[in-house]
Amino acid sequence: METKQKAGYVRKIRHRCGFEEEWVVNPVGRSGGLALWWSEVLTVNILFSSPNIIHTSVMSATLSTPSYITFIYGPTDEEERRLCWQEVRKISEHIRSSWLCLGDFNEILTQDEKCGGLPRAWRKILNFKCFLTDCELEDLGYNGPRFTWCNNWDSPDTISERIDRALGNSQLREDFPTLQVFNIDPARSSDHHLLFIQCQYETCMRKQPFRFEAAWASHDHFLDVIKDSWLNFSEYDLSRLDSFLSNLKNCRRNLILWSKREFPNSAKRIDLLKARMAELALQDRSHNISKEMLEVKGELDRLLEMEEQYWWQRSRINWLRAGDKNSHFFHVSTIKRRQRNRISCIKDDRGNWLMEKDAISQNIANFFQNLFASSGPYSMSAALNYIDPKISVDMNHKLMLPVSREEIKSAAFSLGSTKAPGPDGFSGKFYQSAWPEIADSVCSMICEFFAGNSVLEGINMTNITLIPKVHKPEHVSQFQPIGLCNFSYKIISKIMANRM
Repeated sequence: METKQKAGYVRKIRHRCGFEEEWVVNPVGRSGGLALWWSEVLTVNILFSSPNIIHTSVMSATLSTPSYITFIYGPTDEEERRLCWQEVRKISEHIRSSWLCLGDFNEILTQDEKCGGLPRAWRKILNFKCFLTDCELEDLGYNGPRFTWCNNWDSPDTISERIDRALGNSQLREDFPTLQVFNIDPARSSDHHLLFIQCQYETCMRKQPFRFEAAWASHDHFLDVIKDSWLNFSEYDLSRLDSFLSNLKNCRRNLILWSKREFPNSAKRIDLLKARMAELALQDRSHNISKEMLEVKGELDRLLEMEEQYWWQRSRINWLRAGDKNSHFFHVSTIKRRQRNRISCIKDDRGNWLMEKDAISQNIANFFQNLFASSGPYSMSAALNYIDPKISVDMNHKLMLPVSREEIKSAAFSLGSTKAPGPDGFSGKFYQSAWPEIADSVCSMICEFFAGNSVLEGINMTNITLIPKVHKPEHVSQFQPIGLCNFSYKIISKIMANRM
């Protein structure tokens, strides 16, 4: 933090705040000055210090921390700020692990990060973006108020900017996938918000639901598992729908058991295989050694492909497909997507920020309960009497025709295979990969429904998720509820849509 005070005065405040250790950079005149305080549970080594930068390495026996943390106070002068960026570039050349970089950068990344006054010069924004690219850093986002600094002048001369931020490299994303940054309302006499960074943000602990993994479908024995799981219930007095649901339940149970046996922890296995490859490379080449190296390499390639598919499925990246050893990119993309979608704080109706999980959940539930509550008439028959029919007899006849197997298969294979699944956890990848074994049951169930002999109870359940309608939403009204339907339900809906 910028102190504008000599070390002696800063030390007195540190004692009152209860910190044991410090590093102080004295101000120049009445401006500048930096102070870094930390608790004795941390071991902090000062690697570089200047009037604008404190670069540290951090270790702890009890806490999980980034390997390097750099604290920055960006100069207000453009040329001095450019020199400050150059110093950080030099620091970045020696970074080989997780790196957190934070502070008051006195610069913005987009024009949206400023409100009031003249627009920021584009050259300044571009210089800042180039600095981040050169250092392989990216903005870690934020929760809470949009702007972190305000000049506190009366309108219309008020200027607000987001100049305080936290940056991190890709290794930081991987080591701390739940990291969250909070902009906290400023202290009484400050024009800056506080930056609060929680490296291990506690998410709600819940049982992980079943999800079909795309990598399973590429296994040689995948169809054998489905064949053994998909039973014939003709001797039982079950409807086609009940038979289908029972087979899905069998499949889910058998796939979980099979995957634990055939797909163990790939990360540990990959590390062991890499170590074995390194050992074999140091030995004299012989027929046996060469043969083992080929076997190890083949197994390593298979596991790397599985890992890549695992993270690709979760990354929701559609413009880049699996198959080019992009697992690191997909992993980081997944972490960023999860961080972006996580609701860590939100404003209530009075404009107060809610940060407790229970309070956030209750606020969201209350909003949508009030939104979807109806006080109007339940019957629309009176209004429908004034609407002329648009469906002719011929059109209605075509809509009511029995569905064919070809029509069902066409609908199933025209839907996205990796879209988020519904409550049953089976994505389109499962249906399209296991179609030879499950086609009869799926087609029978759908034909039974279109014949009017069953309802969709059991497959028409939906998961509701909230998607932000704007960047960095602050209110519940800025989220769009999206329904995640079961894929079997989507097939029926697609058939209906194709006939219209």
